[in-house]
Amino acid sequence: AMLLSAAFPGGFPGRHHCFYLAAKPSMMNPQGGVAMTGHAGHSMEGMQPATPPAAQAVTDQGAVIPKPMRMEANDDFLLALGKLYNAYFRAQAALAGDDQEAAVTALVDLREKARAIDPSKVGLDGHAAQMWLEYQKALLAGTEHAHHWTSIEAVRKGFEVVSRVTISLEQSFGHSGDQTFHEIFCSMAFDNTGASWLQTDKSVKNPYFGAKMLRCGEVKAVMPPREASRESGR
Repeated sequence: AMLLSAAFPGGFPGRHHCFYLAAKPSMMNPQGGVAMTGHAGHSMEGMQPATPPAAQAVTDQGAVIPKPMRMEANDDFLLALGKLYNAYFRAQAALAGDDQEAAVTALVDLREKARAIDPSKVGLDGHAAQMWLEYQKALLAGTEHAHHWTSIEAVRKGFEVVSRVTISLEQSFGHSGDQTFHEIFCSMAFDNTGASWLQTDKSVKNPYFGAKMLRCGEVKAVMPPREASRESGR
């Protein structure tokens, strides 16, 4: 067996790196040993992109993720979005805690919050209204089968789609309130495909691995609320 001291002659990885040693076929190297995978966007066997493919993609659930474009947003719309974000963060926390039932409940609530936002009733018109309708459609598609997800793995796959839509949504419309959002990326999620999610704090709580690798991830972007972002010229 390979000694960890030999594998890491320069010392053990820092807290922003995740190394997962598991003797399963997908992680075996050609010589029969266990392949070791680093976190910071790179595998030990080759360079991999640090970020997932660009947005504007059709997911397995049929959700078309809009390409983000910074838009103006009024207080009524941002208030409605806040309820959607709150449901998202409940799902994120539930999955980080390996609580399948609570995660499904939160995602169903997110679906209802998204469905309830009528652009004509929150002061959106023109291109902003059209953009929101695209996000709404993507969120509804991504959560359409939430009631039928029978394993936590299925819930996590659904949450990954919702996360991509929600990150793009925040990049387009932002959020109000006093909380700063953090985009966090784990390169090991979904067999090293990598996946991102949002949190309201910087202490990594990985929804794709839960207790298995709770701290696996690194902050990729900091998203202040719109009030603060206006002052910084965002």
